[in-house]
Amino acid sequence: MGDLPLATNSIRKDGKILITTALDEYTWYWQVSVLDPNTGQAKHIPTDFAGDILYAGWTSDGQILAMGLNTEGSIWRFRPQ
Repeated sequence: MGDLPLATNSIRKDGKILITTALDEYTWYWQVSVLDPNTGQAKHIPTDFAGDILYAGWTSDGQILAMGLNTEGSIWRFRPQ
């Protein structure tokens, strides 16, 4: 489970909570899971997004809305002239 704050709408009426999770050693992106506080089990929500998914919340019709943060990088090589 990530150390990121929960969104204000992250707790559904039935008590299930959207949390930020780190899945495994194959990705370093933050993902979203649904935590059932009654069982203590978290279920990952799969996406095709290659980046961090943060501040997930429930919409009024039960869907999930979250912010995606795309991370890109490049390597620069500086040579003295």
